[in-house]
Amino acid sequence: MTRTTTWIIATLALAGLSAGGYFAWKKWKSPGGGYGNNTTHQDRGQRPGQDKGVTTATTGKATTLTEPNWHNPFDMGYAEDVKQWVFPKTVIELYPDIASRYALQLKNAKGTAWYKDDDELTVKQVFTSLKDKVQVANLSAAFYRDHGTDMWRYLSGFLSDSEMEHNVHQPVNKLPKYRTR
Repeated sequence: MTRTTTWIIATLALAGLSAGGYFAWKKWKSPGGGYGNNTTHQDRGQRPGQDKGVTTATTGKATTLTEPNWHNPFDMGYAEDVKQWVFPKTVIELYPDIASRYALQLKNAKGTAWYKDDDELTVKQVFTSLKDKVQVANLSAAFYRDHGTDMWRYLSGFLSDSEMEHNVHQPVNKLPKYRTR
């Protein structure tokens, strides 16, 4: 082996190790450590129940129970998953007419022209008035039903990242997963 060949092999090995280290770091740095169901908010338009967590067997023959994805209350199927998870208890949900009213308030919070500013205060008031994450899912479903678009995408379309964090994520993260009667 010549000296040039040795340098080429060493350089290729170093490049391979660097690429492997980069991808390992990127997986480690991703939400949830790169493991589990790391869906993004772009997946919210899915059918209810499509974005699920762990599936476990329950008593009885051929019955399974799927644990809700507790980190994704904007999923429209979150409420149905929670109802199945806590059955036979009854989950307290947001009334459909109240959910539609909140959805309309969120829809109207977007400024319609360059001279009309967005109404971030209304967005914050809506999310601070919700009592649990099931109600967030009810609101998300009502928004999609009434306005034909995903609520999270709509809000992130006119609110900056810091406004989303302050007015949406912080109030929602403080909410309990669900409430029962």
